[in-house]
Amino acid sequence: MFRKRIKCMKGLSLFAGAGIAETYLRESGVEIIVANELVPRRAELYQKIYPDCAMICGDITKTNNFLHKWIYNEISHTR
Repeated sequence: MFRKRIKCMKGLSLFAGAGIAETYLRESGVEIIVANELVPRRAELYQKIYPDCAMICGDITKTNNFLHKWIYNEISHTR
């Protein structure tokens, strides 16, 4: 049986944890390019599992405009 090729969509993972949802998302055609996790140990584990994904560890609601511009640039460069 042939699997239909799905066009890849770019995504951001919030509350990423260890990246369990990313397995399903990848199969569904979503490539997570930036992830965020509050807990440093979880963020480290995520980076080991998904080394090509940019990880932002910490509370993104308490950031300056630099972080928001960085996220935008990360997403823009992967199009």
